[in-house]
Amino acid sequence: MADPQTTPDAAIHLIAPDDDDVAVAVRALMPGERLLMQRADNRQVFESMVALVNGFKTYFLAHGQPIYENPSPGNRAGGITTLEGKSLGAVQKGGHAQVTQVLRYAERAHRPGLALLESPGSGVTL
Repeated sequence: MADPQTTPDAAIHLIAPDDDDVAVAVRALMPGERLLMQRADNRQVFESMVALVNGFKTYFLAHGQPIYENPSPGNRAGGITTLEGKSLGAVQKGGHAQVTQVLRYAERAHRPGLALLESPGSGVTL
């Protein structure tokens, strides 16, 4: 799911009921994280998603960094011109899959379905 060119239809086929997939660039979801939160498998997963996103926000604010800023140079080179476009594209990569778990950095997936992993993004954001 790291490939920005992955389409939602392809993602639906990649996440079969007995498979798992992991979305890692949680910061890329913001400000569209609420769309993904609507697909939480249960209340515990929803609350874990909220805690993960709020943890990122708290960390950035504590270090004087903006939470919502322009897409990275790599995003812009690929044609993404707004933060909202980047965020919605990141959410679409999960297709229509339910989010079944939220993993801490280096934790292994233990349930089938889409998992969010606490992880730094892969690109530098300016």
